Amino acid sequence: MVDGTKNVLVMFHYKTCGHCQTIEPEYEEAAAILTESDEVVMAWVDTEDYPKIPERYGVTGAPVFKFFAKGTVEADKFYYVHYNGRMGNTLLKMLGDRVEGFTKKLPPMKDY
Repeated sequence: MVDGTKNVLVMFHYKTCGHCQTIEPEYEEAAAILTESDEVVMAWVDTEDYPKIPERYGVTGAPVFKFFAKGTVEADKFYYVHYNGRMGNTLLKMLGDRVEGFTKKLPPMKDY
């Protein structure tokens, strides 16, 4: 996935992590609206099932995000800071801050 051909955001998570369980549905929804032309991929790694991958990138907690800019296979830190609204939109905005021309946004959540 991380080969320098696209911008890639990776979330490292644990199945039993409460914070991970909170953000995962939003992360998945944000990833689902991406298209091939966005040149952005959102991926995740279960650090319990694949412990060598987080070790390779110095990941010791969860959830931890790493951003790999197009043209490189070196990880940049991606400090997730959520203020308000949908967590998925925070992730998409932060990607937009790093990827020129990227402006995807999730619709508001339905209030039942």
